[in-house]
Amino acid sequence: MALLAASLLILFAATGCSTTSENVKHLTPEIRTDDTLSAELKKEFASDAVLRRTKVTIAVNNGEVDLTGNVVSESEKRRADEIAKSFKGVRWVKNEIQVN
Repeated sequence: MALLAASLLILFAATGCSTTSENVKHLTPEIRTDDTLSAELKKEFASDAVLRRTKVTIAVNNGEVDLTGNVVSESEKRRADEIAKSFKGVRWVKNEIQVN
């Protein structure tokens, strides 16, 4: 009986507790670097109907986003601010976009 229990314990330890990359991915919180945030923001701005034709520069440092450049309306400036603030991992948005 003890041999059976020991065998089952070894079998469980060898198979039931294995860690797959899927398990680790699920348990590990997503880390968003400044480069990742910058790339994702640029992609979002490029695909946004309001912002795709604007000349907005995005810089990210420690989760703080600096928006600079020129747009033609206040609504474009507000839209850029809204998008940047909506991203997980963004701590602060400094919107220095000029309306011309």
